[in-house]
Amino acid sequence: MKCEKCGTEIRQKAKFCPSCGNPIDWKEKPKKKMSKKMKTLIVLVFVLGIGDIVYTKLPKTVNLHDYTTTCKVKGYNGFGTVSIDCKWDKFTIDLAKYLKQKNKDMSESEVQSLVDRTDWDISASKEKGLSNGDVVKVKYDFDKNYLKEYGIVFKGATQKINVKNLKKVKKVDIFDGLELKYSGEGPTIQTNDYITIKKNGQKFECSVTPSSDLQVGDEVTVKYEGDKPVKGIYPKSKTVKLKVPKDLPHIITDPSELTKEDIDKIKEVANKIFKYQAPYTDIFEAWGDKSLIFNEDDREEAYNSKLISPSISDDMFFFAGDDIYKGTFSAAAVKCSANVKIGDEESSFYNKQVKCVVYCVIGPIKRDKDGKIKFEVPNDENDMDMYGSEFYRDGDGSDGNANANEAIKSNWSEDANSGTIYKVSVSGKSKPEVVEQISDDETYDTDEEEY
Repeated sequence: MKCEKCGTEIRQKAKFCPSCGNPIDWKEKPKKKMSKKMKTLIVLVFVLGIGDIVYTKLPKTVNLHDYTTTCKVKGYNGFGTVSIDCKWDKFTIDLAKYLKQKNKDMSESEVQSLVDRTDWDISASKEKGLSNGDVVKVKYDFDKNYLKEYGIVFKGATQKINVKNLKKVKKVDIFDGLELKYSGEGPTIQTNDYITIKKNGQKFECSVTPSSDLQVGDEVTVKYEGDKPVKGIYPKSKTVKLKVPKDLPHIITDPSELTKEDIDKIKEVANKIFKYQAPYTDIFEAWGDKSLIFNEDDREEAYNSKLISPSISDDMFFFAGDDIYKGTFSAAAVKCSANVKIGDEESSFYNKQVKCVVYCVIGPIKRDKDGKIKFEVPNDENDMDMYGSEFYRDGDGSDGNANANEAIKSNWSEDANSGTIYKVSVSGKSKPEVVEQISDDETYDTDEEEY
């Protein structure tokens, strides 16, 4: 023991210091207590040491909520949309940092490879067409333990969004008073395939289908192509069906459209053709091998002076279809009869009266914009295919009626790709009756020699 005052070594049991005389107290003094700061420092060092061990062993939990922006619902009531954006850049940066912290020996390329292969997604139970009061569930799609072996796990609980405060929508009838613009004549009438409708100061883009090859009475559909309101305005209905107006010019393809006035006009024209009267004096069509009048001069003579007791019967054929030469076409064949005095000296019927059955053919039959039927007198002989008359002898063992009936149907069948032949009552006492359907496999071969 040393003297507390001078530091001289003191002999055991001495009561005073031999050097300075300072009294010596041999009683044991209490140990000095450790300060609170020292204790805190020691604990902190211990915790940090253990914490580092724990951090490297326990997995890091990555909450995917931290990488999505606030889910927003906006728009108009009934048409609301939800938007969800992900902070992909921040996610990849943080994930790389966490992987490096958990796996200190991992190279940068290995870290980047794991980051690139980590995939997760977020979706809403309903993304559009939302109304106030709807509840949208936002769900995370991920593999919780995909990176667990590298000390990373994921979490992301489903969220619920209550839809509210969407703007009010005003619904209007955008098709009210709509009239389409048409061009051409049926059945090749056309209209615009897209139109812009202006209502309440806004524009609505609409499609029109079909928009070509239209006949009067056909139905077209006009459809609003948008899927959301235009500045708060939305159609009451997205579609409307309109019919092509019947007062447009068109080829008549349905004989039931013919009125009594129409049929009377057809009979009048047929009578002029039959009697060789203007403006049909240049038409000399005599079809078929069964015709008794082959020479054009003889036909003119017969038309001019040899028709005896001509009459028009109650029978008429009507053709509507696709003609090889003219496309969509229609024609009427009015049945007539008369006695003909044969002036051909080489004929066995020379200078005799022979009863004949005739079909006077008129076509195309069109309805003009004034509502009346219209006949175009052909100026070119190539346009005369559907005009003219054909004589068949009746009596003396041959059936002129049967020959004429079959011949007119045969001629139409040969010159048509497809179509329908009707039998029509000239008096209007009965409805049109389908007597023959012409299909592609029955068509005339245009490469064959014409007679």
